[in-house]
Amino acid sequence: MARKVMSLSDRANPETLSGRSTQPHIEHPLYTEKIQAVHRDEAMHYIKPILDGYRSHWDSVYVGVTTEPKLRYKQHTRNGWEQMVVLYEAYRADIAIDLERDLIDYAHRCRFRNPITNINPGGESLSTKETSHFLYILLKDKRL
Repeated sequence: MARKVMSLSDRANPETLSGRSTQPHIEHPLYTEKIQAVHRDEAMHYIKPILDGYRSHWDSVYVGVTTEPKLRYKQHTRNGWEQMVVLYEAYRADIAIDLERDLIDYAHRCRFRNPITNINPGGESLSTKETSHFLYILLKDKRL
């Protein structure tokens, strides 16, 4: 069962506490939600091992944030990405951006066979007007 990661502001949100999400769940074998239910300060402790697990099985990995995961998933599949895994939902853009930057920095510092494909440090062009912001990873070229 997936758990949702929550920031301090998330804990005050009735939708978060009731377990309801503002985004409909997508039923698709190549779109996965592995959202962890922990405090924002503990999120990286849970997200890093998930990223590491995917990096050990896929040659290309990208870290991103979006306010529209369904739309972003469709855009990325047109560019050859095979799978999207949503890791975190935040109700403030600054939290999602901080986690994206931390995860990209962590991934660049790890000694994996293939580096992640992110060139920029993260946080570029994320809308701050939306109430939900999603941290995700993209995957392609699965190792056999």
